[in-house]
Amino acid sequence: TPTARRSAGRCANRSRNARCRSRALFRGCRNVVIYFDKPTQRKLFDRYADLLVPNGYLYVGHSESLNGTSERFELIGRTIYKRVT
Repeated sequence: TPTARRSAGRCANRSRNARCRSRALFRGCRNVVIYFDKPTQRKLFDRYADLLVPNGYLYVGHSESLNGTSERFELIGRTIYKRVT
């Protein structure tokens, strides 16, 4: 849908936004990554890992998974991942 594409674009470009360049303990990106192919998902999750402090947390939507996409996070809850590298 057009709304989903706009949301996905904002999510994909967060690291370019000056407010998002500082490292955070927690970041969320719900129901957006599912619209991208695997190579783009890998790039997004790498960006998110770079934007988190060590041992920071990433919250994703229930329909999303980092399984096979990123080794920089470990699953600690149904939709919560912890940065490990």
